[in-house]
Amino acid sequence: MARSVFEIIGPVMIGPSSSHTAGMARIGSMAFRILNMEPVDIHLDLSPKMRTTYSGHRSDAALFGGAMGYNESSDEIRNAIRIAHEKGITTSVGFLPEGKYPQNTAKVVFTSENGEKHSVTGTSVGGGSIRILEVEDVHIELEADLWNIVL
Repeated sequence: MARSVFEIIGPVMIGPSSSHTAGMARIGSMAFRILNMEPVDIHLDLSPKMRTTYSGHRSDAALFGGAMGYNESSDEIRNAIRIAHEKGITTSVGFLPEGKYPQNTAKVVFTSENGEKHSVTGTSVGGGSIRILEVEDVHIELEADLWNIVL
């Protein structure tokens, strides 16, 4: 019996760009794992250079999907904004200050039911790889390919 391509190569990323889609989904997923909470609001601040590309590359959907626990190969990434709204999570997008962060950076801000805000900032470095730059606005350098403990 012949095997499908999916069985041979494994999950395939959703979206047109490894940096703007897969990497963003991974940043959102790391925020989900690090913050370990169910937000009522997810706000994204993206690199200024992403202003014209994020919508077409679905960077926002990838980040929202990752922030809800979906990985970059999940079909739910395509509909993450609708899914968030169905779950009662509000979503919004803004932009980071010019020149402060590397290109392809996203800050994911969760707001809890009691109004507390928590954030993770990461950058997509290409090929779907990411680096976490800040947790709660404190500088940190985490490589997503390594095991890390955040206290």
